[in-house]
Amino acid sequence: MCYVFDLDGTLVDTRQAVVEAYRAIGVEMPEDAWGKPYREWLPQPKWQLHEQKAVVYPTTLARFGKKLGLYDFVKAKGYPVLTGASYSATLTIQREWGVLNIVGYGMRLEQKAYQLNKNFPHCTYVDDLESARAFIKEYTTCHVISPQECLDLFLRQEPTPGFNQSFPRV
Repeated sequence: MCYVFDLDGTLVDTRQAVVEAYRAIGVEMPEDAWGKPYREWLPQPKWQLHEQKAVVYPTTLARFGKKLGLYDFVKAKGYPVLTGASYSATLTIQREWGVLNIVGYGMRLEQKAYQLNKNFPHCTYVDDLESARAFIKEYTTCHVISPQECLDLFLRQEPTPGFNQSFPRV
């Protein structure tokens, strides 16, 4: 069976790390920015601030970031990952916790839906955000589940010693 995963909130909890990295360079993220590429919420004249954020992000990720229960399993299996996170953010995450099969970064939901329909039309897509799951379910042929549902499914199919059996509810 084919699985495709979101990154932030699904495989890693980087919310506080991202907020703190932007705060360190004087940017307060709007509440609705989460899950969107920076180009969608940061005004264009300030896009260069993203590069400044990237400089401090490794420090805030090490301090505030958390690898979630599915990360090592997805890494070991080589499952594809689609993310709204920038290229630099995905590299930082992978330096911290290991290389994933990132097949798309900096993606809006519409771009994720397009890639899923084009390259993974009958996969199971895993995302932490209910709104993202609803969008992908409406605009793709994928089966869509939450990270907890995925953990439950994997544990029933393939118990793995040391596999994190819980997922923080969002």
